Amino acid sequence: METESGLELLVRPRVEDTYLRVLVAEEDPELRALLAATLSQFGFGCQEASNAIDALAILRDAAAERSDTSAMPRPGSDRSGSDAYASLVCEFGLVICDVRMPDGDGFSFLDEVLASYPDVSVIMLTGVDRSRVAVECLQRGATEYLVKPVDMDDLIVAVHHALERRRLLLQNRLYQTKLERMVQARTHELRQTLGRLQQTYSETLAALATALDAREQETAHHSERVARDCQRLLQCLGVEDDESLTVTGQGALLHDIGKIGIPDSILLKPGPLDDAEWRVMRQHPSIGHEILRGIEFLEPSLELVLHHQEKFDGSGYPTGLAGNEIPLSARAFAVVDAWDAMTHARPYRQPMSAGKATAELIRCAGSHFDPQVVDTFLEMKRTEGVLSI
Repeated sequence: METESGLELLVRPRVEDTYLRVLVAEEDPELRALLAATLSQFGFGCQEASNAIDALAILRDAAAERSDTSAMPRPGSDRSGSDAYASLVCEFGLVICDVRMPDGDGFSFLDEVLASYPDVSVIMLTGVDRSRVAVECLQRGATEYLVKPVDMDDLIVAVHHALERRRLLLQNRLYQTKLERMVQARTHELRQTLGRLQQTYSETLAALATALDAREQETAHHSERVARDCQRLLQCLGVEDDESLTVTGQGALLHDIGKIGIPDSILLKPGPLDDAEWRVMRQHPSIGHEILRGIEFLEPSLELVLHHQEKFDGSGYPTGLAGNEIPLSARAFAVVDAWDAMTHARPYRQPMSAGKATAELIRCAGSHFDPQVVDTFLEMKRTEGVLSI
């Protein structure tokens, strides 16, 4: 019973190499035929070329063929397994070529092959036994080099090394591809989780805002309306950053959260407040600031909560800021909040008409409100069709 030699076992193609072919580019027809015949004995499909032009044409045709067939998976195949592995490579896995080509420099051919087909291993043949030539072959990316006349045992060992290098390269490529897909999948899962968490935050804030409105006997959805309008107004004022708009929306929803700390006898008093009661009422922005200060994801919203009662002329509270010292989000909110309060019914009065509310905003521009913000808000309402042009 015949047994395979050590060299035969060494270079016998593995299962994943069954689609691999070897291109022999050699000017000498006898040597070219000998190389092809020797490799064919080991199960490789060999193709021959006598010059660089023909060799490159063969590689291009094979790559185009691989591109066409890899787009059509076999029935029942798993693209994450062997098909995915095969789709990473060119039809040819190994090229053997001479340093001296009849139609050009073998080094230029080597450079073009490796640039166009980086998965291909290349063994160079040279007729001169010089270390300089060997070093240049390896520096340019060749896997091995052999000196003519070529010893067939040396050829088999060189082919083994070339295939091992190629196999490791493809395995690493496949690993990187799988890793990238895994990272993409995990990133997608994380974004979904963060989205659900953000949705939970938003729903919680909306529920809390509704509860605050109900406690003060405001009209339904007051906080949601002012939050939405405040974000639109900021966009009209040139704020495009999504994070800033989200922060403003959160602050607008919770602007009156400090009223939790205001006694019902003051908050729900049907008549006007006296001086002592007003001093208590004016504490609600500071109380709200203290309530939210320890909640990390709400901390960016604190400036609106703290300063939403400031006035453009400095007569507001709690800190008496004036003009551009007041954060833009708070200046925008003041206009939106005033408009909403005037144009919606309260238990103690009927809503004001849009025309009268407009006149009131214009009258208070420069004292209560930033004039530029008022102008932009009214233009926004005209665009929405709430006001006539």
